Amino acid sequence: FPTRTIDDQIILKTDGMPTYHLASVVDDHDMGITHIIRGEEWLPSTPKHVLLYEMLGWEAPKFTHLPLLLNADGSKLSKRQGDVAVTDFLENGYLTSALINFVALLGWSPPGAKIQDLLENDKAEEYKVIFTMPELVEAFSLDNVNKSGAAVDIERLKWINSQHIRLMLENGKTSEELMTMVKELLKEAGVDYSESSDVEFMLYLRTVVQRVHKIDDFVRL
Repeated sequence: FPTRTIDDQIILKTDGMPTYHLASVVDDHDMGITHIIRGEEWLPSTPKHVLLYEMLGWEAPKFTHLPLLLNADGSKLSKRQGDVAVTDFLENGYLTSALINFVALLGWSPPGAKIQDLLENDKAEEYKVIFTMPELVEAFSLDNVNKSGAAVDIERLKWINSQHIRLMLENGKTSEELMTMVKELLKEAGVDYSESSDVEFMLYLRTVVQRVHKIDDFVRL
């Protein structure tokens, strides 16, 4: 980076306290960080951080910057415009596995697929869209990350979540976990299910699952 394009940066205050730029570089070095993956809004700071590593005589980590997450109107995703925290979604009936799957597809596409194709239901069927964590670990690569920002489509998240709920029902162990989760929600809602056996309860889950997008939908049906 041409240093003439970088503004002079205060890295140590008069009271001896370091600013973020110096503190983050020292902290990452001390922790042995080798790769830094962060949002593109940090691009202007990267030259400063690289220079600090050079001045301190340390090897700089590899930096990667990802596109921003956007609202449907193209504006930057913000908590002022709705739920953006992971805990908000978990509390509203979304599965951890579905959230990871959804976020992975924001700006990234499996080899051979295009982002837009994955967002259109008629084309998405041509590609694998639903991933478990082991499958994502195997398939994910920074080489397939898109450069443009990705819009957060809640309807798409609901669909992905519904597919993960169905996956849970297809597996003996995870179907029991799902049953426990639904029972807890029913208990919180004051619904008495004590007269239903586990076999009957599981039959209920399998009967209504096609109409379910979030875990709490089981309570409302």
